[in-house]
Amino acid sequence: MRYYPTFVDMQGQTVVFLGGGSELANKIRLLSKTPATLVVYGAHISDDLTALVSQNKATWVEREAALEDLDGARLIYVACDDEDARPDYIALAKQSGALVNVVDVTEACEFITPALVERAPLTIAISSDSAAPALSRHVKASLEQSLPSDLGNIGALVDAARLELKAAFPDTDDRRRFLDKLFSGLFGNVETSAHLQGLIETHKDAPRPVGRIAIVGAGPGDPELLTIKAHRALQQADVIVHDKLVSDSILDLARRDAQRIYVGKSRANHTMQQEDISQLLVTLARQGKYVVRLKGGDPFIFGRGGEELDKAVAAGVEVDVVPGVSAALGCAAANGIPLTHRDHASAVSFVAGQRKDLAQQDWHGLAGPGRTLVVYMGLNAAGDIAKKLSADGVRASLPVAIIENGTRPDSRTIRSDLSTMAEDIERFEVQSPALLIIGDVAAEDRAAQLEQTLAEVVQLQAVGAGQ
Repeated sequence: MRYYPTFVDMQGQTVVFLGGGSELANKIRLLSKTPATLVVYGAHISDDLTALVSQNKATWVEREAALEDLDGARLIYVACDDEDARPDYIALAKQSGALVNVVDVTEACEFITPALVERAPLTIAISSDSAAPALSRHVKASLEQSLPSDLGNIGALVDAARLELKAAFPDTDDRRRFLDKLFSGLFGNVETSAHLQGLIETHKDAPRPVGRIAIVGAGPGDPELLTIKAHRALQQADVIVHDKLVSDSILDLARRDAQRIYVGKSRANHTMQQEDISQLLVTLARQGKYVVRLKGGDPFIFGRGGEELDKAVAAGVEVDVVPGVSAALGCAAANGIPLTHRDHASAVSFVAGQRKDLAQQDWHGLAGPGRTLVVYMGLNAAGDIAKKLSADGVRASLPVAIIENGTRPDSRTIRSDLSTMAEDIERFEVQSPALLIIGDVAAEDRAAQLEQTLAEVVQLQAVGAGQ
């Protein structure tokens, strides 16, 4: 995020427009909705600007600005039709100490103007860090269609009742819960202050809600693989108890004021023991909080979600389970690896590779012809896993895909086989989280094949067009 979004109080502020270019008209139309004083300098200005001046949207000073004219300006916009003159306007503006925007010249801008969706007093600003303004306009259009036109009315009612709300709900969480229900329409249409006051009186002495727990799968890392239900839970959570494998991009989707508690675990380094984590969830829920236990992948596939569910049920706490895209499914799909395939595998098994009793576990028949074996947490035991499978008669040339940080921007896939798997993990310094997919389905890099095929198609099209 290069541009940090903020909202500036424009009461008593001055905005100056230099250069007289027609591009300034849109900025004046936008800023004329604020209480700021708008001043245009220039011996000549565009017809659009002249029209806005005639409508009293801005004041026109019919001469070029001097440095002292810019004293006290909060924002300055520059746009001119003469590109040769633009550097002089920019230099003058930047001497003033005000923030400067040069319309359509991003590299010269000290701030940018976002696309806005207005439902006064609600204002939504949308920015693509100036890289793709068309995308911002697309999002703006979608929001304009999806947000009720009367949303601003209820916002104004809530704004007028702020003191009453604070008095009725002195606890911040209680007040938020009431407002969540109000804005989501659970109280029906609220059109008058009297109606809102009645709701406040009715609900201010209501008993605090009983806490509850949601055990939520965050998927393998790509935030776009998060389910709608998981996203809703993150938006409603009072507390989020999360693991190491939950990416920052997913945590960024949570309510900003939700409490976050990190309980990440890695090999031989546990921030908190599992029994203590389970008890923490129950304790927080008994305080009346909505607790989201956020786990990488799916909580019921090597996520110990079952233990946390048992603890909550035994304590009499309401608990919901929100499944997630498992690491096996997400990482395989991102690499074009079908875990089952009519020609290669009719069965798939998931195993954990770091258990102390690995040698005693019965993996007979889990790998080999017609089967796919997915090993979680198997990096450190890769050599032992290879020996174990070889002893079961699995051929040494059986293909293996080693997937590090699957579905994430820094994902890496190494193609290997059973005989060299452990050596390749060490040679390429593969780090956790990583997954091992063992079986004939891992033999081909289908994503690379598709890329090559598409390139060949484009080349053939070019030849056919005579290029």
